[in-house]
Amino acid sequence: IREHGQREPVWILEDKRVIDGKHRVKACVELGRSVETRVYHGSETSVEAFVVSLNLKRRHLSEEQRAMVAARMANLEEGRPEKTAQICAVSQSDAAELLNVSRRSVQHAVAVQRAGTPELIAAVDAGQVSVSAAAEVATLPEDEQREVVAAGPDAMKNAAKAVRERKRPHVANNSGNM
Repeated sequence: IREHGQREPVWILEDKRVIDGKHRVKACVELGRSVETRVYHGSETSVEAFVVSLNLKRRHLSEEQRAMVAARMANLEEGRPEKTAQICAVSQSDAAELLNVSRRSVQHAVAVQRAGTPELIAAVDAGQVSVSAAAEVATLPEDEQREVVAAGPDAMKNAAKAVRERKRPHVANNSGNM
């Protein structure tokens, strides 16, 4: 904003609550510039879909990153702090549809967010590991998760594969025991 000005408007509700652009507001205020705003006139229950659509247009997110956003959205509790808009809870299916990912990807992302270490969550957000592999790694104890993430993307893939192998039922080979 300092170098190029405010390129995108800040979206607000009629009561002046910011629904998209709080960082733009902060930057403009710090720079002593006026804030360009636009008022959202849709229903309060569709605010989250509107905000997601704005952000998807501005950002190029991978499928894993979109799944993580959908999982965060699906887990939103009723309402938010009074400085932001009220947002109704969103189902995993609805969040998946809004972000153009499968419900299964959202379920993997939820598993990562619930059981994964901050380092594992950051690795998915950074695109270093798939959300499905991270969901497998999230089943490991926290210290093992941290070690695997620190070892890098290949180690995360290998750890996920090992977890999947342990879960798979093994069929005994009884061919010579008749």
